[in-house]
Amino acid sequence: MKGENLFASLWTGLRYAATTPVLGPVLLVVTTLNLALSAPLNVGVALLAENRGWNATGFSLVISGFGIGAVAGALLLVALPPARKPAVTGLRWVAAGAAFVALLPFVPGLPLAAVAAAGLGFTSGPAGALLLGVVQANTGHAYLGRVMALVSFSALGLVPVSYTVFAVMVERFSLHAAFGACAIAEIAATGVALGTRSIRAATTPREDPADRHHPA
Repeated sequence: MKGENLFASLWTGLRYAATTPVLGPVLLVVTTLNLALSAPLNVGVALLAENRGWNATGFSLVISGFGIGAVAGALLLVALPPARKPAVTGLRWVAAGAAFVALLPFVPGLPLAAVAAAGLGFTSGPAGALLLGVVQANTGHAYLGRVMALVSFSALGLVPVSYTVFAVMVERFSLHAAFGACAIAEIAATGVALGTRSIRAATTPREDPADRHHPA
């Protein structure tokens, strides 16, 4: 692996993730979660603020609500005992967050929009933490950097794709439909993952079984 160039290294990480039973479905959900949250929060909320006359102050309040909710969700996760099946628990948090994504453009008034955004943040924090924990626990040490790079790419590198697709949906259909499509994407990815036996049985093992299946 030491002599691999960038693209060969990326391909190695993709192949590893696709052939490791737990990683593929979980990374699918993590990528979908990143894509389905970035555009509604950063583009959708801005459009809502413009359409409803909230201006910059309203936009800031809604985004602040999301941040406060995310902090609260993270603190709750710390206070709760460790989940016996973190992948399943994380996916349930994702499904709950999808409901808030769909609800956000329909709530009347700025205060309720901020509350809905706080609910979205409250569910997104535990969802991301649990699923990333499963990713790290089920990744061989030799591949951990590559797999986490894929996670970072889905969170940052695909943002332009998310914004573009969201904008096209707003232009072709409506802002409400764009939010709804993001929620449906989250639900669909969650359903696929929950339908996978390895995900339902996934834990955070102490040993590293992935190394045995994929030697460096």
